[in-house]
Amino acid sequence: MKPGHKVYFKGIITLKKEFKWGIMNAKITHQFKNYVNLTFEDSNYNLCDISVSVTGKYCPLKPGLYHGIYKDTIPSVLWPVTITNDFVTITNVSSNIFGQTIKPGHKYYFKGIANIKKELKWGIMHSTITHQFKNYVNLTFEDSKYNLCDISVFVTGKYCPLKPGIYHGIYKDIIPSFLWPGKYIFKIIGYNGDNVELFCAMTEVNVEK
Repeated sequence: MKPGHKVYFKGIITLKKEFKWGIMNAKITHQFKNYVNLTFEDSNYNLCDISVSVTGKYCPLKPGLYHGIYKDTIPSVLWPVTITNDFVTITNVSSNIFGQTIKPGHKYYFKGIANIKKELKWGIMHSTITHQFKNYVNLTFEDSKYNLCDISVFVTGKYCPLKPGIYHGIYKDIIPSFLWPGKYIFKIIGYNGDNVELFCAMTEVNVEK
């Protein structure tokens, strides 16, 4: 999506107890250059005002069934999801698991467009999957290195050396069956033959049974 794009969230809420008042915290963060999180919004709103916008009802909300829809516009201040350096620019990055709750066996993908500026003869892709167990220790479920040229065949259909140019790519895989329920960080880093970082991508997902 782009800034200015209209979005909505809708659902059905069953309130079991009277709701008199509350706060909604809204946060928008962006991982800038893959190493620092920038906060574009961190605001508190009167949940009763939000309720009027979403359900048409103001507090107190009696126990019952409420149909709601929240509509908004993507802020113009947001930056696009882009990875860029002297070797490559990757744009139009998307996935069906960004910020999602998934299950083992779930098919997922990452796709994007790579503009390679210098010939890529060989490289390594470092892939990790980590899990924060009981909120105090990080467990590593994968920490592997792959031949980036083999990955390139799978993603773009082209093997090394990759000449400068535009490459459309999509990576498909399945969520491993051995993952426990909980929150995971999927991260990949690509290096060329001189061990110079080409790209770094990370996403956080929730895995359920």
